[in-house]
Amino acid sequence: MIGRGDFFSFDDVKWAKLFDDKLNGTARCIRLAAPLMRQRRWGRIINVLGGARASRAGAVPVGLNNAAFSN
Repeated sequence: MIGRGDFFSFDDVKWAKLFDDKLNGTARCIRLAAPLMRQRRWGRIINVLGGARASRAGAVPVGLNNAAFSN
């Protein structure tokens, strides 16, 4: 888990890990669940984004991930 920080405190390695863990991790979970839902011809994916609309100091990287996934 990468801690909070502002946009300028994350180097490329931390930035890539944050996106890999959160954004790509969510996409991987969906790809695992989708074939079962298609097979059953039913299913729902509910993605809960915590606080993406409420601006908080130090939450820029998390907010960007949430925005990327919800759009």
